[in-house]
Amino acid sequence: MSINVDWKALIRQYSEEDERLFASRGAKITICIHPSILEDVERQIERTMTQIGMEHGNAAKIAGVTAFWIHKLRPLYIKPNPESPQTYTMINELVSIQVGVAIC
Repeated sequence: MSINVDWKALIRQYSEEDERLFASRGAKITICIHPSILEDVERQIERTMTQIGMEHGNAAKIAGVTAFWIHKLRPLYIKPNPESPQTYTMINELVSIQVGVAIC
């Protein structure tokens, strides 16, 4: 891809920021990244960009494809915390939007 963005670093950055955000609201969560799924996300992004003929796509296309595959393959998960009765299920959606906006 022609836009050189380290989206994996963005995933790590936003998952850390989101942990702090939840902590500031009283929720103690740990966001984890599944490495093999992250590799699948990377392969799917490259494959999709090649299939649509956008190996050198613009920022918006790259952001959209990247956000889609993060959302679809769900590389993030929240480590269970027995102290917290709350469940959080939308972390991949939140981070995919954050990464997509950061790329643009």
